[in-house]
Amino acid sequence: MGELGGPLWDLVTGTAALRGDEFFRELTRLLARAIGVPVALVTAVDRHRGTAHTLAAWVDGDWADPPLEYALAGTPCGRVVEGAETFACTGGVRDEFRGVQSLEELRIESYLGSPLRATSGEVIGTLCGLDREPMRDPVQAREVLEAFAARAAVELERIRAEAELEHQRRFLRQVLDVTPCFIFAKDREGYFRLVNRAVADAYGTTIDGLVGKTDADFNPKADEVAFFRKIDLEVMETQQEQRIPEEPVTDATGRVRWVQTIKRPMVGPDGTAQFVLGVSTDVTELRSTREELLRRQLEEKRKVQDELDRVRDDLVRQTRLAAIGQVAASIAHELRNPLGVINNATFYLRRQIREPAPKLAETLEIISQEVRAADRIITDLLEMSRGKSPSKTAVDLAALVHKTFGELERAPGMRLEVRIVPDPFLVDADPDQLRQVLANLLLNAMQAMPDGGRITVDALRESGVDVITVLDEGPGVPADLRTRIFEPLFSTKTKGTGLGLTICRQILEYHGGAIWVAPAERGAALRFRLPALPAPGPEPT
Repeated sequence: MGELGGPLWDLVTGTAALRGDEFFRELTRLLARAIGVPVALVTAVDRHRGTAHTLAAWVDGDWADPPLEYALAGTPCGRVVEGAETFACTGGVRDEFRGVQSLEELRIESYLGSPLRATSGEVIGTLCGLDREPMRDPVQAREVLEAFAARAAVELERIRAEAELEHQRRFLRQVLDVTPCFIFAKDREGYFRLVNRAVADAYGTTIDGLVGKTDADFNPKADEVAFFRKIDLEVMETQQEQRIPEEPVTDATGRVRWVQTIKRPMVGPDGTAQFVLGVSTDVTELRSTREELLRRQLEEKRKVQDELDRVRDDLVRQTRLAAIGQVAASIAHELRNPLGVINNATFYLRRQIREPAPKLAETLEIISQEVRAADRIITDLLEMSRGKSPSKTAVDLAALVHKTFGELERAPGMRLEVRIVPDPFLVDADPDQLRQVLANLLLNAMQAMPDGGRITVDALRESGVDVITVLDEGPGVPADLRTRIFEPLFSTKTKGTGLGLTICRQILEYHGGAIWVAPAERGAALRFRLPALPAPGPEPT
């Protein structure tokens, strides 16, 4: 090793345990002593910016602080970087590099610098010694400097590699943490070895707090944890990717999130998978949107089906009404002629027999009643088949109810209670047709209470609609018949024609309204609605 051995031995022993700044500081001190100069300097170079900054500087027996950054152009160090080789100026360096302030301030006379090369050959720094006198033994100094430079290059490249590795690690961590997806890796025991912030946030902890723990440490749902564990082991054992379209994950707040997960095995050099990598996308909102869309589709489908059913029922009803109307129109005259003959014959018999026997008088009355009933059926059929459009006007509802009730034959003990506020309660309707509706409803109520009882009529106005209810105290309407009673020719009464409520429905629909059976604690509640009278309305009839 000769004369070079002592300085190199000092370099090896003096810096073996040192890293980073401490290494470079000791390096410059040892270099200054080895080549006998008052100033030694090590720098890192930024080729893109054309600058260098000092890693350590030994000046006159002490380290100079703080580090400096300077432009390389026109400096001895710049010459080293450009030439990528050792540069020596054994005297007159200030004259050769005029304007370099540091050379002037330190009154430097000679310069010896060597490049710090990375393993790729790129110059990443410089190491130099500076003297205030001409350099005494530049050949020996050059050998020592280049040996020190080789060691400095190794340390600087190591630092740069660590910095780049740390930069990449931070960048990767940022990439992992920016994504809203759950990203994680687990080992065969189920311990998390890598997680991103989304996973930690979901479990209500930090990344460091989750690594080294299992799902069971944070997730209270044993069935979820067991499912995760099962799939993880299957992926590692089979070394096959698994996709889970939807699976629940209970977070720290107890909220159930739905995620779509992909899990892949991480196969090591020995051919076994000791880890599983998972990526889960939160599809909770998508699932809710899909469920809401499905609910709306089902609702729309139900509405469409209901509308189709209604149209079909209306078509069936209209067809039946048309058929009934055709029959009624064709036979009304033929039926009424003999009914008129029977009625006239009954009248004649009463006139001829001045004092008929009780049984004969009763029989004649029965004939008259049945003739009137038959005529009423014919009239109802004709009314139903004609479907007359209403001539609407303002009608005092309470007054019409009382008038209609007074015109009907009723059993003793039959009472009417009208609860209509305000008074007058004006409705927009055809008076004659509305009277026919009320008459049918009141008559049905009376027939439901053959021994008498109370009939209640009330009305209210809401959202531009008048709602009127006729309530009796009879047996009520069975639930399975509440829609059928409005069908033509359907009746629950022995002598019913099944036309009264059909006519009511027809009249109210021509008015833009409807009729239905409403819930009632006792008896039957027939409720119908009419569009409210526009304001201001005309005078009541």
